[in-house]
Amino acid sequence: MFGNQKSIYYLRLFSDLIVINVSFLLAATLAQSLHILLSRPYMLALMVALNFIWYFFSNVTGFYEDATTKSFSFLYSGLLKNIFAQIVTAILFIFIAKEDLFTRNFILFYSFFLLVFVSARIQIIKHLVISIMGKEKNLRNVLIIGGGELGINFRELIDSREDFGYHFVGFLDDTANKGNKNILGNIDQLEKVINQKKINVVVIALPIYESNQLDKIIKICNRNAQRIHIIPDYFRFLSKKYQVNMIGDFP
Repeated sequence: MFGNQKSIYYLRLFSDLIVINVSFLLAATLAQSLHILLSRPYMLALMVALNFIWYFFSNVTGFYEDATTKSFSFLYSGLLKNIFAQIVTAILFIFIAKEDLFTRNFILFYSFFLLVFVSARIQIIKHLVISIMGKEKNLRNVLIIGGGELGINFRELIDSREDFGYHFVGFLDDTANKGNKNILGNIDQLEKVINQKKINVVVIALPIYESNQLDKIIKICNRNAQRIHIIPDYFRFLSKKYQVNMIGDFP
């Protein structure tokens, strides 16, 4: 089924590989005449190298990982990193091979085409996925553990973003108002709800004082092959302009 995340991953990857080759040929043709371009055997070697570098670097940076749920600014940052890797590869190739075909103009054209075409690809496939997911009803069922402010805010987010491909099923909470029809039960009923509601994704949005539940929840999710996302409760104390930095191995 097209809505399958693996299928979407390959669609994005192969689309970008096509974009890389088209951008390469357009840039090389604009930088030099077509006759000179076809007479240089190094062209194919560099094009293959750039394809490999894109595939490798995009996996290292997680460019395609959960791309549906990432903001465009996050994807744009990843795109710039990938383009930088392409530029470095092209410059190193020119230096090592001493190939005068691939000039500064080629690198400028190639970078520009990549930026424009991949940005357009991101938007086109985003809307294509939304359209097809809506027709196939192939959404991932999401269970939120924690019916407090954090969980409610996350529920509102996924309800407002069809492109995420999530369908909210309900909350599990030990302390929330049980009169709320979205509360499916206590956290102890997690395994039962996973099986009954055919849950695909579990989002843990518990307040700090309930963090002692995490170990039990994660074990149950792992036993049932559930993908888990944990929203740290401290994010509610931060502004929308916060940044996450690393001190050693600690975020």
